[in-house]
Parts: sequence; structure tokens; C-alpha cells
Amino acid sequence: MSLQSGITVSEELRARFSDAVSTRSTRIFKASIAGETIVHTSSHPVRGTFEEDFGKVIELLEDREPCYLLVLLDNAELDAAAGADRSGSRWISCAYVPEDAPVRKKMLYASTYASLCRELGESFFADSLYGTTKSEFTLDGYRQHRESVEADAPLTQQEQERQLIKEQE
Repeated sequence: MSLQSGITVSEELRARFSDAVSTRSTRIFKASIAGETIVHTSSHPVRGTFEEDFGKVIELLEDREPCYLLVLLDNAELDAAAGADRSGSRWISCAYVPEDAPVRKKMLYASTYASLCRELGESFFADSLYGTTKSEFTLDGYRQHRESVEADAPLTQQEQERQLIKEQE
């Protein structure tokens, strides 16, 4: 269970996100913590495909400054990220918390991330990405994340032997 910070989503961010969910015209939202609320700091409209637009994410990241990003998926990425049971989900929630950010900010952003998703509506998010370096927020970084999520769980030597026996039977 994650710690809760008591910080809430601003009404402006909530309204902008709600509008983006219904219109699907915004590709990326950037949000930051200001005082006791999570506020909208910038956004980018849908210009091309998910892959084409995802390159804008890294441009929004600043050294030593944590932030949240909400990224709209296209149908192909949605199928890969969400599966059939989460068909209403259309967004990736991202938390960028650089290693060299001030400790207080790192703790604040980490403890508030779950609140952001919960207050905006967890059912809208098909995937989540948490990273500490800018490279994790490139298209290649996101693909590596998806490969990791979709990979089989690692097995111990005994589990591998049992699996081999079952397959041979």
C-alpha cells in the first residue's frame, strides 16, 4: 500500500482531463504539484499517431523536476497495453521522478501518484509508467516497458524442472 500525501487534483485539471477523455483531442497532459494540489501545467494536442506524438513526452521533462504525464493511446497500443478486459481504458499514467531531484519532491510525487490516478478515474488508465531517467520516456523506453510487462515471470530452477516434466508428460 502506498502512502498518501493528502494532495488532491485541481478542478481545472479534472475538467481538462474529462474534456480530453470525451473528445480525444489531447495526446499529452503534464501535471505538477503546486502547494496542496496537482495542477495542469501544459498539454499537446493529437497531431499524428501515438508513436509519432510520443516523442513530445521527453520534450516536457526537466532535469531535477518531477512531474506527471497522461498520454492518450491509439487503438493498436490500447490493445497491447490493456487487453480485452480493460477496453474502456485509453490513457497511460506516467510519473517522472528524477534521481537527482530534491528528496522532498521525490517523496511527495511518489506518495501522490496513486491519488492522481484514483481521483481522475483509475478505469481510464490502461497502463502506468514510472521512471527516473528521460530515456525511459522515449518510444523505445516505452516499448521496453511493454516487453517487461508482457514477459513471463522468471522461474526458479525447480519450477523450470517441474514445467519441463509437465510438458514431457
